Amino acid sequence: MKGGVEGKEIGASPSPPSNYYYYYGICFGGGMLSSGATHFAITPLDVLKVNMQVSHFTSQFLNNYTTA
Repeated sequence: MKGGVEGKEIGASPSPPSNYYYYYGICFGGGMLSSGATHFAITPLDVLKVNMQVSHFTSQFLNNYTTA
């Protein structure tokens, strides 16, 4: 065979390794831990920020437009 890689068929996919499910299980667990920790830490801060913004807006709105 000239100009190609000998011993490989074109379009042939390699067989999965013997620890295929173990590897993806470890990746899944790592992703769960990292994203879970991030959401656990950031979500309360985001809720607090939005509540502060809404409270500030409503207090300004009520003070400006309801007092005569």
